[in-house]
Amino acid sequence: MARSAKRGTVLKGLVLVDGAGGFLGSHVVERLCEDGWRVRATDLPSSNLIPAEAAGAEVIPCDLLDIQQVKELLHGVRGDFVLDTSKIKALGFRPKNPFTMAGMARTIQWYRDQGWLPPPAV
Repeated sequence: MARSAKRGTVLKGLVLVDGAGGFLGSHVVERLCEDGWRVRATDLPSSNLIPAEAAGAEVIPCDLLDIQQVKELLHGVRGDFVLDTSKIKALGFRPKNPFTMAGMARTIQWYRDQGWLPPPAV
């Protein structure tokens, strides 16, 4: 079994954290790593992911509008957990933001292409 580099504990599984360069995401990554989870941290390539790397996370910068980057990001993710902290703002989630919706749609479609999600309900 894999072990956490920071604490030497058995890792619990893989958690993908989008928005890991932000305030909330960076703290989520740190806590998950401390608690023995294997963490894959992502955010836009221009984001500061140094704290995530220092916490022991695997860091993969990704623009969710680039399907090739999304495929690399999701490679090996097999149904543990995905936490998307990138869409949370001080005043709450903004579901009508086109970037938010396009990125989420690409991620969901990639999961469907892999056979991990059923087709949309009609």
